[in-house]
Amino acid sequence: MEIEKTPTKPEKKYLFYPPCHHHRYPTLPDGRVFKTESQSTQQLKTNDDNKVSDDKADVPSPLYLNARIFTSEATYTFHMARPGWHWVRLHFYPLTNSVFDLQKATFNVMTEKYTLLHSFNFNEATKNNTNNKVLFKEYLLNVTEQQFSIKFSPQKNSAAFINAIEVVSAPDYLIEDTANNLQPMSQFQGLSKFGYETVYRLNMGGPLVTSVNDTLGRNWYPR
Repeated sequence: MEIEKTPTKPEKKYLFYPPCHHHRYPTLPDGRVFKTESQSTQQLKTNDDNKVSDDKADVPSPLYLNARIFTSEATYTFHMARPGWHWVRLHFYPLTNSVFDLQKATFNVMTEKYTLLHSFNFNEATKNNTNNKVLFKEYLLNVTEQQFSIKFSPQKNSAAFINAIEVVSAPDYLIEDTANNLQPMSQFQGLSKFGYETVYRLNMGGPLVTSVNDTLGRNWYPR
């Protein structure tokens, strides 16, 4: 559970997706606008230039109509306006294309400090989830340097891919540095040294809250 003290707007955000000449950059219902790589200030280091699209893909958002495919290691680097907690959100859908069968793609996704995904394969990750055709991964990371990088590393004879990335500043009070242990009773320090992955976000006793009316772009499911 996350406790929000006051409504907060992100101070800095990077939201982008691979460019395609016949698509305008997507605007989501909650107002988030995703720019293309050339319109954002991130830097991409890669030996590949594989950008694919599929206008007829049966996906819930235009975010997933385009993808970048990497057959070798690739790194996105972001200049951070301030240190502190940030949401890192990765969007995946294996578009049909002539470059590589993305349902067979297996790869790692890493930052300087954390491995976000290890031996990731879309089909394996979604085999128990029949409700969603796309995959969304969200992390809360304490970024302490001016440069923040996300590296995609395909396994041998495989590929990596990504449909869209978000790097969004989060309030520092979301994760305090100390917490109380229940058993044995003691205090744990150093929470800010860890990275966190969102698994479930539940609104206990309340209605569905979506990114439209949550100031940090989150979805809370009723329980």
